[in-house]
Amino acid sequence: MDTYEKNTPGIPELYCAEDVTDHIIDLASELLEISADDIEPDTKFSSMGFDSMMMIRFSQRIFSQLGVQVRPHELFRYYNAELLGKHIFEKIS
Repeated sequence: MDTYEKNTPGIPELYCAEDVTDHIIDLASELLEISADDIEPDTKFSSMGFDSMMMIRFSQRIFSQLGVQVRPHELFRYYNAELLGKHIFEKIS
């Protein structure tokens, strides 16, 4: 699957960009093994400790959890959860 399909089993219903941003924060917190409460939507992924290998794992996790392909290099353009959430929401709406 290359794009999000509504009502796909295992993929959460996302109604707005803020829902996507919250889900991105949850995924990042799991990957970094920190609390989601410690991540602000406008904090750069690089400031959180993401390196190139983590970006690859993060993009894979986004695809497996949301069904949306985000290539690792896109994470440099959409460099925080807020920007990435808006970008992904545009792809799925």
